[in-house]
Amino acid sequence: MPEPPTLPELPSFIPKIDFSLPLLPPAPKIPNIIPEISSIIEIADFVVKIFCILKKGFGLVGEE
Repeated sequence: MPEPPTLPELPSFIPKIDFSLPLLPPAPKIPNIIPEISSIIEIADFVVKIFCILKKGFGLVGEE
């Protein structure tokens, strides 16, 4: 029985890509604005409560 033939290596189907990515600068720091937003919401809530009390006192609100 004859020996099997010697075949060359099969080509790879996965391409080999060699590239380098540029260095990115560091991400900017995000300021902490949560305390500012919380204080603005608290002030708005207080103003709305006073406004509703004043409207109710003048009889402009339909609820009693």
